[in-house]
Amino acid sequence: MTIVDVKYKEMKKTLAQIPDDQALVVGVLAVERLWQPFLVGISKCPYFEQEREAVVQLEEKCLDIIWTRMQRGFVQESDWREYCELFDQIEELSAEVDLNYEAKSFYCAVGDFAYWCLKPCEKIEVAGIAVCALELIVELMAEPEEATEEDQAVSAEIQRINADIQLARDYPENIDLIMQRRSEYHALNVNSVCS
Repeated sequence: MTIVDVKYKEMKKTLAQIPDDQALVVGVLAVERLWQPFLVGISKCPYFEQEREAVVQLEEKCLDIIWTRMQRGFVQESDWREYCELFDQIEELSAEVDLNYEAKSFYCAVGDFAYWCLKPCEKIEVAGIAVCALELIVELMAEPEEATEEDQAVSAEIQRINADIQLARDYPENIDLIMQRRSEYHALNVNSVCS
């Protein structure tokens, strides 16, 4: 069992014990930590420059829709429709582009997360999202199967996940602190292997 598997099992238990909206906070913060690796990864993908810039802008708008929902504290009917319109544009621009692991990690995580976050009838399943940045860090290591908490990048990410759980427990009263954490994560490259 890998370090990611261990943390995933732990997160399933932990997130099952807190309200869905608090679990969503943990998930959206994890997705946010994939932003800088996404930018690094997409810069290496074979897009025309104008298409690449458009995809980055569209993906950032997708994140903004999710964060607006988190700030609001509830889903509006238009949220999912607006997200789907952006996603269709991203799909069109990316149809013939093979995404590398860094870009694809964000792309998949934001899509999965949006489904749970923006469709109120769906059962929330955030444990896999919560460990997505940890999984990326481990996968980009020279010997991923040997990764442990002793590895600096792994340890730092586990600490971020644990801190996010504590932060989420006070949502929505502490939305300002959560938005501050979002800004920090938006600028953070979780893994120097990505750069």
